[in-house]
Amino acid sequence: MKSQPDNTAYDPDTVVIGLDIDGTQYMYADPSQDVHSDALIATLSHLREENRAFVVHDTGRPFPWKCYGDINDRYLNPRIAEPDVMVSHAGTVVWWPPFDKPDQEWRNHILSKTSLEEIDELKTDLQAIGLDLHPEAHDAEFKISCLVGDVDQQEVVASAKELIAQKYGGRFEVFFWNSATVDVTPVGANKKDALNYVRGKVGLGQAKTIVAGDSMNDYPMLAEPKFSRILVGNASSPLKDAFARQQGAFIADESQPAAQGVLAGLAHFGVTEPNYVPAPRTQRVWSRQP
Repeated sequence: MKSQPDNTAYDPDTVVIGLDIDGTQYMYADPSQDVHSDALIATLSHLREENRAFVVHDTGRPFPWKCYGDINDRYLNPRIAEPDVMVSHAGTVVWWPPFDKPDQEWRNHILSKTSLEEIDELKTDLQAIGLDLHPEAHDAEFKISCLVGDVDQQEVVASAKELIAQKYGGRFEVFFWNSATVDVTPVGANKKDALNYVRGKVGLGQAKTIVAGDSMNDYPMLAEPKFSRILVGNASSPLKDAFARQQGAFIADESQPAAQGVLAGLAHFGVTEPNYVPAPRTQRVWSRQP
C-alpha cells in the first residue's frame, strides 16, 4: 500500500468512491445488516484490486476511532473495507496510508482560513448562545460539535449561522447531522472539499466520482453536481427532501438502508452489474483504534 499520494498510480478510468461510514456503509446498532456490509466490503475490495476504484472513507467521526460515553464495540470496529484514503472530522482531517498522522498540507490549508485561537473563541461564543460542546469537540482541532438539547434544531442552526455571519465574516459553516448534534467547520473544509483535495493529489481530479451518505453533514459532497450521488434508504428526511427532484441523485428505497443502498447505487451508476455478487473474500474488516 502506498504511504504517500502518487498521481501516476491510477488509470484514468478509475472511479473515485467517497463514502460516509455510520448509517451509510454499516449500521452499528443493527447487526442484521452486517451481511450487506460484508457484501459492500467485498465489492470495494474487488474494485480496488482491479484498479477500478479509489476508495475514500469520508466521515464525521474521529479517527483513530473513539467512542464517547458508553463504549460500543461495534462503533469502535466499523464494518468497512480498507480505504485508499481516510477523511475524518467532517472533512477537516485527511489521512494517507499508513494512517498514522494527518496530512499537514490540508491542515495548513485550513489554517490559512482561520486560526486555532479563533476556533477556541467561536467555541466560547457558541456556548454563550446555549450550546454545549460534544465531548469529541475537545479532541478536534477544527471541527466543533455542539449538542442541541431540548430546543428546535433549525433555530439553533439559524442562531449559529447568524453569529458566524456577524462576528466571523462567514468564515465557518454549520451542518446538523442528527437530531441532537450540530457541527461547525471552517469554510472550505468540509467533506466535499477534502474529497476534492484528495482527488487532486492523486491525479483523479477529473475522474468520475460517486459519493454516498445518510445525514446532513454529507450534504456538501452530495450537493456537488459533478458527482454521482447516492442517498441510502435510511437517509434523513431533510437530506432526502433536499435531493428529491435533483438529477444525478440516486435515492435508495427505504428497504435498502446503508450498505444495501450503496450497492444499489453502484449498480445504478454502472460501477457494478445489477445484482452483482462478488466472490467471497478473506480480507478482514478494516479498523484503526487508538
